[in-house]
Formats: sequence, C-alpha cells, structure tokens
Amino acid sequence: MTNGPFKHDRDTNMRSTTDVRERILAEALHLFGSLGYESTSLQKIAAAVGVTKQTLLYHFSSKEELHRAVIESVFDYWRRELPVVLTNTPPGHARFNSMMGALRDFFGSDPSCARAALREMLDRPDSLSEGLRRHLSPLVRMITELLRMGQTSGLIQQDLDPESYVVQVLMMVISSAALGGVANAIVGEADPATQDERDRAELVRMARRATFVHNSSKQEKE
Repeated sequence: MTNGPFKHDRDTNMRSTTDVRERILAEALHLFGSLGYESTSLQKIAAAVGVTKQTLLYHFSSKEELHRAVIESVFDYWRRELPVVLTNTPPGHARFNSMMGALRDFFGSDPSCARAALREMLDRPDSLSEGLRRHLSPLVRMITELLRMGQTSGLIQQDLDPESYVVQVLMMVISSAALGGVANAIVGEADPATQDERDRAELVRMARRATFVHNSSKQEKE
C-alpha cells in the first residue's frame, strides 16, 4: 500500500500530466481551426501551450495522432451528451429546444470547435467523412428515427426529409458559430454579443419553422 508523500507526489504528477495533455488538445483545436492542419506545426502548438516540442511528442507521437485526438474529442461530446438530451427530454418542442440549445452551447462556447469542423470539411473531407460515419451514424439514426416518429404522429411536417434536415441544421449551426464575426461586419452591429444572440435566436426560429406543423403560435413558444 502506497501512502505518505510518495502517493501525494504520484497523484500530483498524474494530474500535471493530464493537465498538459488537455492544454495541448485545447491549443491544437484552436490552431487547427484558425490556421488549418497544414499551416499548424507541432512547434506552434507547443509554444502556445508553453512546453517544449519534446514534451508535446511525449503525449502525442505525431501531428497526425494529435489531430485525430482533437477530432475525437469533438465527436466524443456528441456521442456522450446529445443522446442524453434526446432520450431525457419529452418529444416535441421541448426536445427540439434542448437539442438546439446543446448544439449552440457547444459550438458557441468555443468557436474553435466550429472553425476546426469547417476546416475539416474544406481541407480534409475524406478523413472527416470517415470519422462522421464511424462516430456519428448511430446518433444521426436516432435523430432521424425521432423525426419520422414525429411525422407519423402529425407533429413534424410530412415533406421534411429527415436525413437532409439533420445535415442542413448541423451546417447552419457550425457555419454560424465559425463565421460569427462576419455577420457583425455585414449588419454593422456595434456589440458582437448582441448580434451573436440575435443570430442564435434566428437560427432556432428558422429550424423550428422548418420542422413542426404550425397549429398555433402558442405551441411554438412551448
């Protein structure tokens, strides 16, 4: 049994190692999103973290391995959190609001996630497509099945294409979060936070109008 100062030192070292790894992932996500994969070197990431390149290579043996870990961390959130939102929320507008809120909060809290996803779509579509198929297919099937159930019950519009709907809503959320600063320039909003909130609200309104059968204005506000 290990105790005393040796156990304390070991626990401290483990926490320190984990902290460094998480910082590397965070900075890599930011730089991959800002500069793209090709223009981001391991040295740039190490400098942003405040460690040597050798320390970075201790945690990730190559740039490709680090890149995979960054993308995996984004997929991991979707695999872990969104099914909980979908299964623990009543069907209808409440579930829609919860799902859209989770997506907006995730991409809106750190635009680097959205920018990295957008970069992947443009620069490395084959790699991203494989990752999407491997990690997100079960989630997409869950969402499309829920949409079809809503169509059967008369809640969801009959002409809605579930698979295309999921793709288009996801593209809107990602591009809105990644390009938020452009919207401020277009409309001349002095307060970026105000424009961001307006953009989020309008995105949700558009997605909701495309989703539900419009029985009453009261139902849409629920």
